[in-house]
Amino acid sequence: MVGCDCLKNRVYWIDIARAIGMLLIIIGHSLGKYTLTPIGSVVFMVNVTIFFVLSGYLYKQKKFSKQAVNLCYNVLIPYIITAIGIVLISEFVNHFGQFKIFTTVGGAENIIERIFFGMGTNVKLIFTNHIMPQIGAVWFLVAFFWTNIIFNVLHSLLTGKKLIFYFSTIIVAVFGVYLTKWGMLPWSLNAALIGVFFMGAGSIIKGTSIFNRHKMIIFLFCLVLCVFSSLQGYFWFDVAYTQNVVYAALGGISGSIAIMLMSQGIEVLNIRYNLKFIIDALAWFGRYSLPVLCVHIIELSNTRGAEIISNHLMGHSSLLIMFVIIIYRIVFVTIGVIVLRHLPILKSIYFNREFPFYWQKRDS
Repeated sequence: MVGCDCLKNRVYWIDIARAIGMLLIIIGHSLGKYTLTPIGSVVFMVNVTIFFVLSGYLYKQKKFSKQAVNLCYNVLIPYIITAIGIVLISEFVNHFGQFKIFTTVGGAENIIERIFFGMGTNVKLIFTNHIMPQIGAVWFLVAFFWTNIIFNVLHSLLTGKKLIFYFSTIIVAVFGVYLTKWGMLPWSLNAALIGVFFMGAGSIIKGTSIFNRHKMIIFLFCLVLCVFSSLQGYFWFDVAYTQNVVYAALGGISGSIAIMLMSQGIEVLNIRYNLKFIIDALAWFGRYSLPVLCVHIIELSNTRGAEIISNHLMGHSSLLIMFVIIIYRIVFVTIGVIVLRHLPILKSIYFNREFPFYWQKRDS
């Protein structure tokens, strides 16, 4: 494994699609009063889903041991370090008082529980009356870890049986939604089971000719279908809840296809109109989507930046306040990622493919 080889073979439009997904996550966390509106419904329908679809699109079967090791380095360790960071900042604030910019997610009594279970919100643990305290938006990494593990196991067991395999991804997802009646599984497994279905959808998309012709017609159709599905009810991925399972599936898949086609179109614009600086910046945001997500989560959990902006702009248009908060968060994560990329140890944690630990180089 060589430090920068991983960047040479990247697919440009995939990075752009990841960037759009990350921007939608940031927008979703900045909607404020617009969260429970049609705008919020569309954003939450695709902002997380696109990452599972892309993962399925890029999927290649691996030995379980190799996959588990790669996921530990590239997903689980960043999750643990980010979760610990959230808790440490919270404890600092708890012990030394409130600061103008920093805030806390709560007390330390359930620190281990929060990190271990990785729930996106306070939810009832399945078959108990225990309310599991949340760790926040970093739940996504826990779910993503388990989704990839489950998908790879299913794919290995059902090699050569495509119809049965894809049908099994549907059954797994329905099971994840159905279980929410009794509560949430540990490690955000309800969400992970839904993610298996969307990874399967991404795998199917790769095997079709959907990106070869009539792109504009397909894009418009998928965009309309996504918006229509979103208007039928909300889809909260982290708690595996939707008001309509069929529309959530249709909206998530069609919205992801629309983002993928849009990303390919943006790549073409770069070639045609020489927008290299702008497009490269967008691709950079997607290439480093994992550290972008982790820095955003720390900002979301442990800073009062958005609150300060809202108070300062009180009396102005809600749209203006939302826009300023989004810009602030994009600038915050951009600076944070640049800083992280130059810090010893942390750069190997959050940019492991680019800066592997020395023992990974030795074992390669």
